[in-house]
Amino acid sequence: MTKTILFFLVIVFVFSGTNCHKPPPVVPPDGVDTTSHAFIWTADTIGIYPSYLHGVWGTDINNVYAVGFIVLSNPPSYKYTAIMHWDGVKWSSENYLEGFLEGIYGFGSNDIWAVGSWSIDYNLYSLIAHWDGKTWTTWKPQQYNLLSAVWGTSSSNLFACGLGGLILHYDGTVWTQQQSGTTLNLRDIWGIDNTHIFAAGYQSSTGEGALLQYDGNSWKTITKGGEVSDTTLYGNFESVWGNSINKLFLVGSLCYEGTPGNWKLSNIPYNSPGPNLTGLAAMNLVRGSASNNIFICGDRDLIIHWNGDSWHIYDEFFDKSKQSSLKGVWMKDDKVFITGYENSESQAIVYRGTQQ
Repeated sequence: MTKTILFFLVIVFVFSGTNCHKPPPVVPPDGVDTTSHAFIWTADTIGIYPSYLHGVWGTDINNVYAVGFIVLSNPPSYKYTAIMHWDGVKWSSENYLEGFLEGIYGFGSNDIWAVGSWSIDYNLYSLIAHWDGKTWTTWKPQQYNLLSAVWGTSSSNLFACGLGGLILHYDGTVWTQQQSGTTLNLRDIWGIDNTHIFAAGYQSSTGEGALLQYDGNSWKTITKGGEVSDTTLYGNFESVWGNSINKLFLVGSLCYEGTPGNWKLSNIPYNSPGPNLTGLAAMNLVRGSASNNIFICGDRDLIIHWNGDSWHIYDEFFDKSKQSSLKGVWMKDDKVFITGYENSESQAIVYRGTQQ
């Protein structure tokens, strides 16, 4: 069991109040609506060595699930879980350890999906879990690789992506593989509607990246990553998000915004190819609740916020000397949950922010 856990962790780390009235948002001269960069933060550390959290999702601020792999107690008891639950006051462990979870998404308190992997003899296979409000049900298809992320319009139209270009679709009855047209490791999936579903991925050994789109019939590569040229963007792609087909955010080595064929570098300090690239850590995930309230998280406790007018890096967390990584973002109203792990203590961490 210990050897299997250590093997998997190597794989993962590679891929891996009071009520008051708020003042109205400040509207800059150009008329763009903005939100505040000011957040009050609380950091929760969870588990002991070697614990981590990846994905996070909730129905409301008192019902949030974070997934990964958590060691709850030392030997000889060795208690583990892959799912933690926040009830508005504290984190508690779910009775679930069928494997290791990376992504989570849902449609209600009785309809939540999580994906990841399980292992036999150092081989990784797809793991899919579903919460119906009472029980976590598990699928363990041995013909498929590790899964990284899950998204859908409903539980009868669900997509999951993973290693080697793997994309699975669930129609409410069975999971079937879709042809992605790539062998790159797909790290994230996000959609706007049934014909605008996007998957982002890369190959770390080559620096090659790809952004795919599903148009309702098939997947096609619409943006390539690698060395900068007229047809490619720079570096690996880790995550994609947007709430409109007119503007997407694509992050990895750098952060781009726009649409395929019309990308531009986001105006974040050090966000440019070349010597300054090492000024920021890798960006692992981008998520938003609106076009003027978007978070990016990444390595070395990197947290960046877009308020509709400007980008803000939370320097109280970011440190280039840290061996830490933030992997998950979930937002609701004025709250944000950001999940990951701290290598220095090998504990999972959740940053909970309240916007002021």
